[in-house]
Amino acid sequence: MIEISALFLLLSLSASAAADSGPWFQLADSSSFSGSVKEGPGIAFDIVATDMDLDGDTDVLVNWHHLAPMELLINEDARLRSTDVPQLCAAGLVDHPENPPIYATPEHMRQRIAELSLSGLIISHAPNRRGAWSCFWRNIDGRLPALELSLATPTGFRELKGLRPGEYEEASPQLIRVALGADTAERDFHFRTHLIGTQLIVELNKSEEQAIAVFVGPELVAAQSSKLEFWKNDPHGMAWVNVLGSPHPELYVTRGALRGTLQPPLDAKRDRFFEGPGFQLRIGTPSADYGRGRRVECVDVYGDGALELSVANLESAHRLLAVDAESGALRDLAPELGLDLVDAHVQAWADFDRDGRQDLYYLADEGIQILRNLGEGRFELVDAAVTGLVLPPAKSEQAGLDATGIRFADFDADGRLDLWLLVYGRARGNFLFRKSADGYEDWTAQLGLHTQRWVDRVVLADFDNDGFEDALAFGRTTTLWHNVEGKAIEFISLESKLVGNHQIQAASVLDVDGDGRIDVIAASEELYLLWNRREHANSFLRLLLEDSPEPIGALVTAHYRSGRQVIRRYGSANSSAHSQSLQPLHFGVPEGDRIEDFVVLWPNELTEQSYEAPAPGSAATLSP
Repeated sequence: MIEISALFLLLSLSASAAADSGPWFQLADSSSFSGSVKEGPGIAFDIVATDMDLDGDTDVLVNWHHLAPMELLINEDARLRSTDVPQLCAAGLVDHPENPPIYATPEHMRQRIAELSLSGLIISHAPNRRGAWSCFWRNIDGRLPALELSLATPTGFRELKGLRPGEYEEASPQLIRVALGADTAERDFHFRTHLIGTQLIVELNKSEEQAIAVFVGPELVAAQSSKLEFWKNDPHGMAWVNVLGSPHPELYVTRGALRGTLQPPLDAKRDRFFEGPGFQLRIGTPSADYGRGRRVECVDVYGDGALELSVANLESAHRLLAVDAESGALRDLAPELGLDLVDAHVQAWADFDRDGRQDLYYLADEGIQILRNLGEGRFELVDAAVTGLVLPPAKSEQAGLDATGIRFADFDADGRLDLWLLVYGRARGNFLFRKSADGYEDWTAQLGLHTQRWVDRVVLADFDNDGFEDALAFGRTTTLWHNVEGKAIEFISLESKLVGNHQIQAASVLDVDGDGRIDVIAASEELYLLWNRREHANSFLRLLLEDSPEPIGALVTAHYRSGRQVIRRYGSANSSAHSQSLQPLHFGVPEGDRIEDFVVLWPNELTEQSYEAPAPGSAATLSP
């Protein structure tokens, strides 16, 4: 079934059929945003974009990692209105919900302490989450006993200031002991941790007869224990899709472990699963564990119409979470299916052999391996040497956040999904493997991609609507990889003032203003909206696939009058290295050409269905 919606604005910005001209992108000014857009909160982990409120345009969710609460940007008439999401904050995605607020400047804390004439130990953290912890000791009247204090963090301390020799001991890189005599009336000291936002444990050694009061944060909340644990959680990968079959998309967020695997006595982590338009937390799911989540993706492994949540972990086992239809609880199917891979966090799902089943691609030392889905919960390994997905020796460890990702796109418009391996190895290189009838061919060198190194993030989209997928790469420079008819790549260095010298840590594509041109939203320590302003006479078509739940894995092929065939996979077209979000599938239509029809291979089917193509410049909804 096909349903055609109202026409979008056509892309022809001039009456003539002149060659492409003008700038590719223009940096949006403040008028494109509204609300209290965050400035300088720190490193963004990822961005997902989908129609959260079901009003027909694309909204944005920014994961600022553990450096700020998640930021939701609602698309209102082509302006992105920034808002906090209290439900996500209350669920403990960033700060532990049992801890009082801790963020304030040292100057504000000193003023508050003086106003209330407090005695005891007061603890706070700088408003910038990359800043320092502060401890304020007050014993003005001399009635308190000596302070014996232990500070512990799993990743170690740095920049301890304010304490004099003999007042502290660095027992280990992770433990500092502080001792202030009873005659010390006042002392302020500050310190940072080696990794931003790690857990801090503060423990006082005190007698029951002479207890030392402890207060926390700008509200000076009195602590109820001599041992305090301050968590700053670290949300990682996200999936913002319809898993449960309800009208609104759900949000699943996996959490990391900052460094290595979490182990007792550190606290287990708990991923979060939200549903409905108000981000309501599903209580009790999933259970806490010691995994270190990186990537989240929805997939139908069994081919039964029910979506599972594929959670790829770093240094811990992969999970495949199924939603129990009766209880709503999440159950891990990975061990029984042999999918509990360890340290296979660079992965993605796609149908390798077009048998209607979803296969798992993952990065290993030997190259990109494929676990082929045989059905009924059985998988077999297809080695990289057989498929042609062999890589040169390179370690995938990188400074900062690992952005290595596997992406699928039809580079040469031959009706097959080619494979991109992006931001790989210490040099952050990029590879393209062209899909052939029975495997892959490495096109990296012949396209000149081997020259594109030191890249931080890459987004894929048809930026000029010529029917060929391009890429925008952020790194030491911002470079457009312009796809020249599936035969070559033109590397176009864009103006540095687009994002300045900032390192882009997250990016996503979307059409904010509905003009049919794909825009880009990116984040470093702040948000950048890059308007697509390329002038040309090309057009487009957009398809939204409709089924319950989402038809993740559906393959849609557009047949052009010129003979080209462009394929898109629903569920892959707007994914990142860590996250998955859904938007309508976008097909560029070059001037003088048109799409004759669409052919869809729905998930778990072997027979394709054909649909007549609507008029150029429109959007349509397809259903089985």
